[in-house]
Amino acid sequence: MPSGPTFLQEGHRYLLTCIDRFTRWPEAFPLPDISAPSVAQALVSGWISRFGVLSIITTDTGGQFESSLWTQLMAMLGTVWCRTTSYHPQANGLVERFQRQLKAALKTHAGTSWTESLPLVLLGLRTALKGDLQCTAAELFYGMSLRLPGEFFSPSAAPVATYITRLKQYMRTLYAVPTRTHSSHTSFIDNSLFSTSHVSFDETA
Repeated sequence: MPSGPTFLQEGHRYLLTCIDRFTRWPEAFPLPDISAPSVAQALVSGWISRFGVLSIITTDTGGQFESSLWTQLMAMLGTVWCRTTSYHPQANGLVERFQRQLKAALKTHAGTSWTESLPLVLLGLRTALKGDLQCTAAELFYGMSLRLPGEFFSPSAAPVATYITRLKQYMRTLYAVPTRTHSSHTSFIDNSLFSTSHVSFDETA
């Protein structure tokens, strides 16, 4: 992410970017450098302290991720650590796309410090509709939409009586959906079973 003297802001020159594969929730943590201690501390304080220990994490093959510190951290947390193939960014496409979107959004705030613009840029990305999911990352993550700047009027809550009436009307339109068989294989039943008077079976089976 942003690197070099031009991007130095408030002692930060890099960004550690993370994204949850299920909800597409993105995070970006400013870093003074990309050493193993800085990256590990950002992951623990920025992600793990808020969302819990990761079950699986995928990283590139950067030196900070190949260090003994990182290996020991993953072992201590019990996190399965996967590496992407070198020189093959498509192996971690979600993060690559997020980084492109983040860079493009930060460039539109060229007149301000990128560290100041970062929180609102992340808010925009988290509330952007995902075409393939037909919802936003925030809706998947929190189960609700986030209020955005400019939303001055809160949606009025429907009276309880009106809600119950609508609910009753909706439930009248519901009908039972028959169970579907997803297998094309049919069970074999001997024809003699249809005419026999007794059938024995093993209760321990």
